Amino acid sequence: MNNDIKELIYYIVAYGDKNNIDITLYRLYRTIYLIDWVFCINRNRQFTNIIWFFDNYCPYSKNILSILKNNNDLFYLIKTKDEQGVPRIKIKLLKKFLTIEFSDDDKYIINFVLSKTSSFSQNELKNLVYNTYPLKTTKRYSFFNILEKAREYKKLKKENN
Repeated sequence: MNNDIKELIYYIVAYGDKNNIDITLYRLYRTIYLIDWVFCINRNRQFTNIIWFFDNYCPYSKNILSILKNNNDLFYLIKTKDEQGVPRIKIKLLKKFLTIEFSDDDKYIINFVLSKTSSFSQNELKNLVYNTYPLKTTKRYSFFNILEKAREYKKLKKENN
């Protein structure tokens, strides 16, 4: 089952608002990627239907930015700069109380990823993501199948135990 990426984005941004966490575009990409990765490892399926691309800064999907831009009644994008003057895009909600219908099992994994990474700085989150098996084994500027990478990872892990 693949879920609505728009609902997941909303859920992540709402979590950020509730917990005083700035959800930037890069943080969003990385968080959705980690959710997909944890689903692949633990459930043998992706949560989303994203075909991931290893871009310069993080795993990327043009679908995520398109969803944000095409739902400007729901999401507000704020162009800003971080402490070092690097341009950032923060994401805020315009509407509250969108009904999200994820299963309890799905919410458990999503909340696990959100709670484990909520205190991470942008750099810490970037380092975590860059140290996952898919990015360590994929050339930059190429697409990769995250589910296949999870299968490779589990096979290697099993062989080394």
